[in-house]
Amino acid sequence: MHRLRSGSPRSGMLRAAGQLASGAAAAQVVSFFASLAYARLFAPEEMGLYALVLAVEGMFGGVLSLRYEAMLVTEPSTMRALALCRVCLRFVAVVGTVAALGCAAVYHLLRGETLLLAVPMLGLLWLRGLIGVLDSWNNRSRDYGLMAGVTVARALAQAAVSVVLGALGCGAWGLVLGHCLGLVCGVYRQAGPLLRLLPEMRAIPREAMHSAIRTHRRQALYATPAAFANRFAYQLIPLLLEALSGPAALGCYTMANKALSLPLNVLSGSMSRVFFREAGDAYHRTGQFRRPFRRVSVFMALAAAAMSAAVVLLAPGAFRLLYGARWADCGTMARLMVPMLAARLVASTVAGSLQLTGRQRQELALQGMMAAMTLGCGVLGARLGWPMEALLGSVSLCLALGYGAVWCCAARAAGVQGATHPIRRGCHQQFEHSRE
Repeated sequence: MHRLRSGSPRSGMLRAAGQLASGAAAAQVVSFFASLAYARLFAPEEMGLYALVLAVEGMFGGVLSLRYEAMLVTEPSTMRALALCRVCLRFVAVVGTVAALGCAAVYHLLRGETLLLAVPMLGLLWLRGLIGVLDSWNNRSRDYGLMAGVTVARALAQAAVSVVLGALGCGAWGLVLGHCLGLVCGVYRQAGPLLRLLPEMRAIPREAMHSAIRTHRRQALYATPAAFANRFAYQLIPLLLEALSGPAALGCYTMANKALSLPLNVLSGSMSRVFFREAGDAYHRTGQFRRPFRRVSVFMALAAAAMSAAVVLLAPGAFRLLYGARWADCGTMARLMVPMLAARLVASTVAGSLQLTGRQRQELALQGMMAAMTLGCGVLGARLGWPMEALLGSVSLCLALGYGAVWCCAARAAGVQGATHPIRRGCHQQFEHSRE
């Protein structure tokens, strides 16, 4: 009985995840109503230019610090964490600058867009990278209430500024500026805990920073390209559908994916942050984290089962009722996407186990395999003339199997005795001089 009391680990994990999920859900509601105003204030061409800038942010925003920020959550020593944080901020500045200038040049050469796009891209990438570092730092402190509040404040600021600038006729630049100011609001609200430690972070010796880079080099070598492979696998699906089945199929897929992925991303993103923090604590104490892994896996499996049943039973009628008869194919697509989305919901929540235990190379192999399977389905579909249903169904099944492999590897990592793991052993040896 004592495991279920209010202060138990299980109730603590669910309460923390609930805080994050409520903030993310509120922000998504704000964004939905703001999008209704955007449709009336901005022309399609202006939204297209805005989409170009957001595409860069989406592609590079999660890897600007070369995934070093993920390890902030589980560092046992504050001084080592500050050294790693300083490393992350420097990577954000350098990688963000290179990505912004490179993408602006590519857009100029291929699409004739102005090189001035580099300015908002640079601002967005720097802010996005900084928010990623701050998220990990606040996750380290279990400051979930702050993280949830920041998500809502950022969405409100972005919506308000964008709507006002749109009414003033600022066009796409109004959207970009509103997005930037929303991120600035998030940084301002979230930076307090780290700013209080700024003097200590400035005093971190260069040797400690170099040691942090060496200790967690697997993040840059394997976790970063794994993240790119994961994005590639998903970005390839709409491209294949458009190429093989036309723009109508792409439109239906986009609508179905947006409707299904939004609530799943809220739940998975919230639970994954809490799981990574709790699993990291257990790993450093005992060398394994079977209990938090089992709790989260069972909870997410039940959620995935409920989601799958609802989609299979209700999707066709729901899409026809809410969006009209011309979107009826969305219900069929939603049913085909169920295996992929259900497996992703469970596996992505605990996938951090591989980074936590130093298995980034295995993560890269798995994500590369999934990207290759998606590409292979596209090639076979083009050669054999598959219809839309066959293509999407095969991709969904392949990705579901890939996510099943990710979960199996994460489950195996959860039982590893970490006391003898070279990453943990090296971490304690290399940073011993900076302990307090």
